[in-house]
Amino acid sequence: MISAQKWQLLSFFETEPACLDPHTPWPYNEYLFKITQNGLELSCFISPAYKDVRIILSLQQNKILEFNIQGAKDVCWHNDDGQEKLEIITLDNDKLWFQLKPRLYIEQKISEKPGIESPL
Repeated sequence: MISAQKWQLLSFFETEPACLDPHTPWPYNEYLFKITQNGLELSCFISPAYKDVRIILSLQQNKILEFNIQGAKDVCWHNDDGQEKLEIITLDNDKLWFQLKPRLYIEQKISEKPGIESPL
């Protein structure tokens, strides 16, 4: 189960999600949060119990970014002085941070893996 609770996701996205099955309770359902901001559309699918996350960022219906992870280590909600962020932690402890206010911002942090040399 992810650390982020339903009320925290509702606060972060400021919208009611669509759910896969209205008869299946939190956390065993899959939720779709969808927002539009400055012409960008963000779709975020979250399956809390299975820790699956899919984020699609589109501009004028053209997909420009897609992030998929099945079985993430965790999804955490942070509120630092009123600035909300979601942190998605992969099994390798890499992190994807994103925020929606005051503007949409996505940042990925990849830790260096020992024994792997960069091709650059």
